[in-house]
Amino acid sequence: MKILVATSSLDGFRSSAGICNANLLRAFGIAGHEVTVFSPLCRPVLPEGASCLEYPAIPSSPALRLVRYLEQSLRAASAGGPRRALFDKLEALLNYATGRNFQFAGLELAWRQALGWLLERGSTDHDLLFFCSGGGDFTAALAMTRLARRRGAVPFVTYYHDPYPMSLYPPPYTARTLRISGLQERGHRRILAASTALSFPSERLRDWVTEGDPALVAKSAVLPHPAIGPGVPLPELDQIDAALEPLALQRMGADRFSVLHAGTLLSKRDPSALLEAWEGFAAASPERRDLATLVHVGPVHPERRDARWRRSQEDPTVALIDRRIGYVDALALARAATVSVVLEAASVSSPFFPGKLADLIWLDKPVVGLSPGESVVVDLLGADHPLCAEPGDVEGIRAVLETAWQAWREGTLTELRPPAGAHRATSPERHGEALDLLRRRVGTEVAG
Repeated sequence: MKILVATSSLDGFRSSAGICNANLLRAFGIAGHEVTVFSPLCRPVLPEGASCLEYPAIPSSPALRLVRYLEQSLRAASAGGPRRALFDKLEALLNYATGRNFQFAGLELAWRQALGWLLERGSTDHDLLFFCSGGGDFTAALAMTRLARRRGAVPFVTYYHDPYPMSLYPPPYTARTLRISGLQERGHRRILAASTALSFPSERLRDWVTEGDPALVAKSAVLPHPAIGPGVPLPELDQIDAALEPLALQRMGADRFSVLHAGTLLSKRDPSALLEAWEGFAAASPERRDLATLVHVGPVHPERRDARWRRSQEDPTVALIDRRIGYVDALALARAATVSVVLEAASVSSPFFPGKLADLIWLDKPVVGLSPGESVVVDLLGADHPLCAEPGDVEGIRAVLETAWQAWREGTLTELRPPAGAHRATSPERHGEALDLLRRRVGTEVAG
């Protein structure tokens, strides 16, 4: 099958969406599909096997030139000055009228122009036109809804990496701005209605975004985040980021008990319960203080650098590294660690599929899931998985650490690996089934 992927989120493993999208496209290629990327607004970092559809230099439309001028003027204006105040007011007016600031208005106009060129050129030589979102950027799909409305039925698939917009995120991430959020939600409903088919990394996100609407669910397919998988060599510990090499070699060998969290600590991902549970766990015996290490590697939001965090920085059994490292280096650390942690925000439920979870399942190492009971993490690992606990449950997390420690000492860690169901749910076969479903959906629409 020939798949044309329209996206601005192939950034060479620099963001969660970039990692997940690259792995998804790579999985398409491994499955035997021909993948072409259309990324007119930036130079994509192509995954292995994918090609790029080049976009020629076309003069910008008057509307796009105006918006870009306003955006550049806003950035150039000095903070607090009268010129900056003028452009701030103009952007606020645009936001109030359309739900978009200068940046996103410009992105949508640029996508509209690029997609217009694509449709005039004819994209019928591809079986699927597939829109990959990235974070809160749905400008390509929004532009497509405008073009499809003017030009008649144009079959396309929209892939939701996350909900959209922020007002429709679950607590505690929900952020709503009255009229602006209402306009953005209207755009989201246009995407749902205009897309020939929809795709999501999990059933939970599908049900969250579609609100269980039977018609939307019927035209949806689940494409789980794939792992980086075989074929991409991971470095040895003495080959990773030089700043991390001594830590990894000294504290993450086979003769040590290491618990790793590799990832960004957003403002809503609070590690306090984990740090408190670890303090009690490590203090329980001299053996643990000698052999056990809790490691965090990744950017940390300022709200998370609180008193609890600062106290743990003084703990010799804890290594807190507030910096971003390369994706494959993070996977090399996860391969070396005794167990790896997936930490989510404390909430009633979570429809998010953490991208790193697919990689940890592929590595087949024990995973500590600190996630709500109603979450994709628990769906995959199992409600009775002994290494799952609520993110804020200190005693529950302490029990998880005790379980992992005991298994490590007894040599039974293999019993704590992700279950077979988790491997099946993220397997290449699952992606093949979902793509076949999407192709049938698009084919039915075209034939109709």
